[in-house]
Amino acid sequence: VECPPGTVGAGSWTSGALGGVERVKELHGFFSDLQACGVKLTVITKGNVGACRYLLEQEGLLKFFERVFGMLGLFYGESEFDQAHPEVSPHEGSPADELNDSKANLISRLMSAEGLKDAEAVLVEDDPAEISSVKGLCRSVFVSERKGMMTRELQELK
Repeated sequence: VECPPGTVGAGSWTSGALGGVERVKELHGFFSDLQACGVKLTVITKGNVGACRYLLEQEGLLKFFERVFGMLGLFYGESEFDQAHPEVSPHEGSPADELNDSKANLISRLMSAEGLKDAEAVLVEDDPAEISSVKGLCRSVFVSERKGMMTRELQELK
């Protein structure tokens, strides 16, 4: 769905949710560079897997992520829209994608499965409690403005 002409950032609502067309381009380039270096990316969100996957797919970013973990189905309740559209979205995750433990515990399991050391994994997070929870487990980058990774965080990750 395109935004009305004159909307700041223009593009679609999905690009707007990610900070606009230019930021999506910056993220695409950044993720592409990481992928070219063999870096594996995973999303761990307390949001819905389906919504996250849809948003990333619409902006051509989902292809950079191996997995998206988060909440499934009606975890956050059911809206009138949900009731009027009961069919399951193809973006919805499976039970294997459900975040049913702490992010730190999931990261620990993923690192163990990949044989990663603490310096080889990074949590990018806007919640100080989540940052604290991975101390000693992996590196972390705190996103202080809760607007997603901006140029400062991207530089810190390079």
